[in-house]
Amino acid sequence: MCGMGAKEGQTTIAIFTSTRDRLAQIGKKKETYDQIINNLLDEHEKAK
Repeated sequence: MCGMGAKEGQTTIAIFTSTRDRLAQIGKKKETYDQIINNLLDEHEKAK
């Protein structure tokens, strides 16, 4: 069972609204938070 209305294979994480707003500024129009976070993780892995 998934929490708080999440679809199968998804989860929810609690973040501050200020963090959400920062993520939205990084992302492109119509990009999901999942896509934004994955792009940031990819950049982090490349920087290692």
